[in-house]
Order: sequence, then C-alpha cells, then structure tokens
Amino acid sequence: MNVLRRELSGGLRTVLVWLLIIAGLNVLMIAMHRSFAMNTEGLEELMKAFPPEMIKAFGLDRLSLADPIGYYATEVYIIVILAGSVFAAILGASLLAKEEEEKTVEFLLARPVSRGSVIMQKALAMAVFLLGFNVAIALVNIASFAAFVDHPYSLATLVHLSIAPFFAQLVFASLAFLSALFWTRRRSVYSVSLGLTMGTYALGIVSLISDRLAWLRWISPFRYIEGADIATAGQVDFALVTALVAASLAAVALTFSLYRRRDITV
Repeated sequence: MNVLRRELSGGLRTVLVWLLIIAGLNVLMIAMHRSFAMNTEGLEELMKAFPPEMIKAFGLDRLSLADPIGYYATEVYIIVILAGSVFAAILGASLLAKEEEEKTVEFLLARPVSRGSVIMQKALAMAVFLLGFNVAIALVNIASFAAFVDHPYSLATLVHLSIAPFFAQLVFASLAFLSALFWTRRRSVYSVSLGLTMGTYALGIVSLISDRLAWLRWISPFRYIEGADIATAGQVDFALVTALVAASLAAVALTFSLYRRRDITV
C-alpha cells in the first residue's frame, strides 16, 4: 500500500489553503515597503516611540525598515516563521492522530505494510509538504520583490530568509508527529503542539530581551534561524540549521521506535 501517495493526495488541499493565506500576506506586506522607504524621517520618529527591549527583540537595533531586506527580516519574516510553524505542528500532529481518531488504523495496518514503513512514509510526506510550502513561499517572495521593491537588495539573502523557516517548521512538525503517539485525539495533540510552538516562541523573545536569560535561545527553534541574524550575516548559520535537522531526525527516529511497539487504539 502506498501510504506516501495517500498522504500527499489527502493533505494537498489543506497545505494549499495555508500556502495561499501566508503567501497572500507576504505579498501584501512586501507591497507596503515602498511607503516605508519613502518616509525615513517618520520611521526614525516611530522607532523612538518603541521601548528599547521591543526594538532589540525584533532586530530593529541592527536593521532598518527602509532597507528591503531589513524590512522583510523584521516585519514579514515573523509571519512565515510563526504562522508556518503553527501549520507545521498541525500537519505533523494530524498525520498519525487521524488514523486512530477516525478508526482507519486497523484497516491501514491490516494491509501488507509494516508499522515502520507507515511511519517513514508519513514522515516523508510531512517533509515533502514542508519543503514544497517553503519553496513556493520563496518564489512568491522573489516575484513580489521584483514587482514592488525599488531599492537595491541581496537576492541571495532573500532566498536564505525565505527558506530558513523550513528548518524550524521541520522541528515542530516532527515533535507534533511524536506527540501523536501519546494523545490519540487530534484536538488534544493540536493543543499540545500549538502550546509548544507558541511557548518556545515566547521563550525566544525573552532570550532576546534579557541578557540574563539569553540561554533560553537554545530551547527555542525560532532563535536558531533569527531573521535579523540572517539579514545581517547574509545567510543562515549552517551549524545551527544542522542542529535543527538533527533534532527533527531524532524525533522521527523515536516515533519510529515507539510506534512499532505500542498498542493501537481501535
């Protein structure tokens, strides 16, 4: 039984809905950059009104909203990284939880396919969806910059900013995938996954605001691909990206090991 084909076919509509929403917001925000770039004095006055902690948390102490890349990294990037991670968590959670909730797991495992194969094909479908999602976002960003941005910018840096969220999304999807072994109702596993996503985002913000709590950044996948860091360096930190991939593989490997031995609710 081709579980991979079944998952790709069944989940495509949901992925497209999320893609259209997030890509649409990206286009809208990028189109607004021209008005920001034309009013640099107003931007400076606006920055003075914000608390220093907020400016630091969003990277505005290092970047300018008048610069296209700085604008994307501080204003647009948060949409993809946060909303995209919520989407990834829901995607990862539903891949396993839906089988037991909808009572289709008995039919699935009665087919000539091993539990290990089921897990690996579902994990592969998850990776394919997330990769396709982020490649599509990258293409939308490139087209939007070409259409709406007049100021010079680094295309390579834009590509890095567009693809970077994939690695955090992969972590949240993998952890949600794992959590579905312990909560068989989708509503429950969604709550856990969303709590994990928003909780680690909050920890990441705290780590940026407080030097005393800077160590919290290592708990938050968001801080491994911080938009301001990528915009400043011109590329992702490959060591940090490798750590996110390793965490994702570890979560999938643990899911693989536990699923082969667990009792299935039918």
